[in-house]
Amino acid sequence: MKMACFIWTLLITPIVLCLTVYADQSSELPVAVAKQPHFEFGTVVEGTVVTHDFIIGNQGKVPLSIKDVKTSCGCTTANYTKTIEPGTEGKITIKGNTRGYGDRQFSKTITVFTNDPRQEQMNLYISGNVESFALVEPEGVFLTGIAGDTIQSIITITPLKKYPFNITESSAAPDIEKKISFTLNKKEDRYILSINNLLNEQGRYRGSIILKTDNSTKPEIIINVSGTIKGKR
Repeated sequence: MKMACFIWTLLITPIVLCLTVYADQSSELPVAVAKQPHFEFGTVVEGTVVTHDFIIGNQGKVPLSIKDVKTSCGCTTANYTKTIEPGTEGKITIKGNTRGYGDRQFSKTITVFTNDPRQEQMNLYISGNVESFALVEPEGVFLTGIAGDTIQSIITITPLKKYPFNITESSAAPDIEKKISFTLNKKEDRYILSINNLLNEQGRYRGSIILKTDNSTKPEIIINVSGTIKGKR
């Protein structure tokens, strides 16, 4: 009987020691916890920049380090707390630009890299519905051709019933104002924007035309314009 007890002690002691060591090590780790990993912002108008603070807590015994934050296309990281002390909270501020998502679902994933060995990568989510403010066809302009030729593109802008507006002012951004010309005319229930290339030599450009509206929901409509002009024949 004594021999059996002795053998059992020899077998169980290493297991107990391992469990004790593991418990000691576990108690000296950071524990990352996201209070609300999924943020649903509801419904916004296309072009709205949605900003949200994700709160990250540290339920461990040592400081939690946020090593990096990576976002999918359409989102940017404004700032984040790099070190979160035990028992405290930090935040990750995310900005989501809904431009180009009219009448579509905006859904993005944010990946957070931490020093928590049980959660080295933590995923956060931001999503919502995006409504169109106006029907813009096409949404952008790409002028291409040979210098000296007539290079023109036309965009139709139609206000929607839910967001009626008038265009009160229009201008080209400084980086392209000498490389293009444009006219804006109202025709019945829509606006016709005609854009012409002015660059008379080989080159490229990129900029925008800003259309100001009298609707506070969206004071500006941005039309992207880019051009690739080849040299004369």
